[in-house]
Amino acid sequence: MEILKTGDKCTDVLDIAFLSSKETAASSWVNYLQTCFQQVRKEQSKPPFKLECIKIEDVLAGMIKFVQNEKLSKAHLQIIIVCPEFLKKISEQLGPASILGSLLNPDRVLAMLLGVTDDMVNAQHRTALFFYDQWRRRIVKDKDPTFVGDFLGEAMDFLSRPWQLQQAIKQINKDENKAEFSLLPKKIKMGQNKLLALMIDPMKPDDNFKISIDKNGQNLEVKSIKRKNPYTLQFSIPASCLQVSMLINIVIEKNGKSLGQRRIKCESRMGELDQILRTSDNPLQFMCQTLGLSPGDKEQLDSFLTGAMQRNIPPHFNLLQPIGQQSYSSGEEYPTLLHFAARFGLEKLTWQLLECPGANDRVI
Repeated sequence: MEILKTGDKCTDVLDIAFLSSKETAASSWVNYLQTCFQQVRKEQSKPPFKLECIKIEDVLAGMIKFVQNEKLSKAHLQIIIVCPEFLKKISEQLGPASILGSLLNPDRVLAMLLGVTDDMVNAQHRTALFFYDQWRRRIVKDKDPTFVGDFLGEAMDFLSRPWQLQQAIKQINKDENKAEFSLLPKKIKMGQNKLLALMIDPMKPDDNFKISIDKNGQNLEVKSIKRKNPYTLQFSIPASCLQVSMLINIVIEKNGKSLGQRRIKCESRMGELDQILRTSDNPLQFMCQTLGLSPGDKEQLDSFLTGAMQRNIPPHFNLLQPIGQQSYSSGEEYPTLLHFAARFGLEKLTWQLLECPGANDRVI
């Protein structure tokens, strides 16, 4: 795979990126869909879509430039043509196929199942296509005259999201410009979840304040608010906002009157590591380089992490079985190290973790 050179940057974000095999039927569908999309754009009297076609064979062979990988990962819509040949290539090269997990965003994937059903996508395929079950998938059926229209309709729905997001951000920024307070810090994380609200006007002793959190449309009221001085309020963000990295809006009311809202970022424990691994061309290679191991050697990385864990397990650790432990659910992508190890195919580490107390509860 070619290395990104100085000045070799991804300057234009693609509207649509196609990923398919070189198999004739899949390529024919890619060409046909490109024509359809550009025709829709022409009828709307708008500039053509920015499109790019990438072949799974080239990705697995390391023939794709870093810039092309970046374009694929950032495209507004990722159309995946999943056919038998596509799955076959993944099965034959499971190691290189692990890069797909960092390139495909489930929120932007629209998959076409061409001669394939969900039952044919086995555990090996799903390991490489980690978010497969979260993809929006459509099966190509014989003699279905409505399929193309429905597929294009769903695709246009995806493509309208960036515009809708821009409008929402503009409205938030407009509201923030009217806010009569500021927030510090702008980013919080677990263990550092306290915020300071700095007021423009001094507070009076009899002023009544209400602080609420807008979390993806869900409204949470802050129960405890402390006055540090006539200009400063202190409060904490609940742990439920820190399970997954996200943006939230803080709304403050004084005596029943809104003072506006400000936006901050909540970073989960694994969020920063996940972001680093996602932006890396190859997450496992990145970890190997960080630990001073042979680049891309998953077996060596697996043995190193397993050995490190075994060295740090205290004596009789296996006797500490939880008793009467309450069930706990998490919205995090990798809520435990076990989930992380299983995601990246670290088999020895996964088996070691499965022998730990409470492991059975973690996989439910």
